[in-house]
Amino acid sequence: MNIKLVFLLIFSTVFYKSWTQENNLSLKGEGHYHPENIQCITDEERQKVNQEIKRNIKKYNIKLPKQKSMPVLYDWPIDQNPAYSWNSTIGISNYVDHNTAFPNQLEDYNCGTHTYDTNGGYNHQGIDIFLWPFDHNQVANDHTYAVAGAAGTILAKQDGQVDNSCTLNNNPANYVILEHSDGSRSWYWHLKNGSVTTKPIGSSVVSGEYLGVIASSGNSTGPHLHFECYDENLNLIDPYSGSCNSMNSSSFWNAQKPYWEPTINVVMTHAQPPNLTSCPNPEITNEKTVFNPLDTVYLIPYFHDYQTSNTSNMKVRYPNGAIWYNWNHTPNMTYRASYYWWYIIIPSSAALGTYAFEVTLNGTTVSADFEVESSNCPPDYTGANQLTGTQNVDEAFETNGILDSDQIINSNAVVKYDSAVEINLLPGFQTILGVLFEAIIDGCGGAAKEENGQSGK
Repeated sequence: MNIKLVFLLIFSTVFYKSWTQENNLSLKGEGHYHPENIQCITDEERQKVNQEIKRNIKKYNIKLPKQKSMPVLYDWPIDQNPAYSWNSTIGISNYVDHNTAFPNQLEDYNCGTHTYDTNGGYNHQGIDIFLWPFDHNQVANDHTYAVAGAAGTILAKQDGQVDNSCTLNNNPANYVILEHSDGSRSWYWHLKNGSVTTKPIGSSVVSGEYLGVIASSGNSTGPHLHFECYDENLNLIDPYSGSCNSMNSSSFWNAQKPYWEPTINVVMTHAQPPNLTSCPNPEITNEKTVFNPLDTVYLIPYFHDYQTSNTSNMKVRYPNGAIWYNWNHTPNMTYRASYYWWYIIIPSSAALGTYAFEVTLNGTTVSADFEVESSNCPPDYTGANQLTGTQNVDEAFETNGILDSDQIINSNAVVKYDSAVEINLLPGFQTILGVLFEAIIDGCGGAAKEENGQSGK
């Protein structure tokens, strides 16, 4: 089997990334989990919000339930933009902290330490659900929504605040707060600027209804939803049922998810490994779905909650469905979010058509198709092939590789540069007045697929 394991990248929660790289046929990746001890909702902001709720109840004549109904149970407060079809777009980085001591005295509902506290005495009061992979691209393209966990009434909301926070700050968040039929409340924090529901305060929403796009407004180190719940007496609750839940004995979920939920979020093919840039910059995915013979195809599955007890099976299939490659993978460490890559080189004599990269974990298969096409497309315009000299005539330069140019484009020429990977306008490059010049990241035949609004760069 001529598949080479090149790299393992670990997304380290909460909300920032670190990685190790190995060029080796054996797996040699190490991940790091760094809970960042900041308070999602500051005491000052919480006090202001509670005062706002009181004002809104009076101002909008919101009728609170006089007779309590049966306890309201929550559906999952996350949904995916229907324009996308990933298997999952998130992971969980923190649960409620049930150990009131501090600092670093941690206990979640399952008696684990998947939570945090601070030196100042804050114990995490909600569930942090982060975006994965390509969190900033997801925000930019409205990929993942916060939705109502249960039917209710909008008690308070805020929009118009900066949504790309990366560090501890005192910025206000964009949010929605709902009251439910039993008098309980749910808080949805860190939403995207301009995305919060336009329904007015006092309006009703149904379970699963759109509230806003998940982002990083307020006191946040990266895009995530902080979901916080209170009972009818406005006591904090943890909706998860577990041996170490000191707040409530029963689950407040209609269908409680497991503590660990090994999941393939998405499977992709790439021209080269993605560049997970630092917050708040958009990630450069380098996703590619159209290849030519002798091209290198990077095969990358993205997981959350992938554990050392899990084994995934991976296959590459020919256009006729027959198996080309077939191998298993077991991670050497457990991570809340991770990805791994291998690469194959398309043979010069490869059959043309639609190939499939399939990944199966715990009975669920997620796949990504890629095309192999014949092409006279130049492999690149670099080195000896670099574009140079004076360009006086209309012409389009397309490549599925890198395009470097120090041309002088002259004489009212119409010129297009089209690369699937990267265009570099070098010192000396000029366009003279009257020239129509276009540079796009697309490649021969549209080789570079746009992903989350970000083409390969």
